[in-house]
Amino acid sequence: MGQVLRERFSGWRVAIVTSEASLAKATGLPLEVGPYVAHGGLKVRLYLTKPLA
Repeated sequence: MGQVLRERFSGWRVAIVTSEASLAKATGLPLEVGPYVAHGGLKVRLYLTKPLA
């Protein structure tokens, strides 16, 4: 997923919302850890990138 995002969405920022940090890390994207977000009783976290090169 990370490779496709880098290839097709240069200049875009990516946001991933997940409860599993390992899933965000598996993308290989340079993600910054954001805040926790309440989502239907689940505790999930927002992960963000800077604009992709």
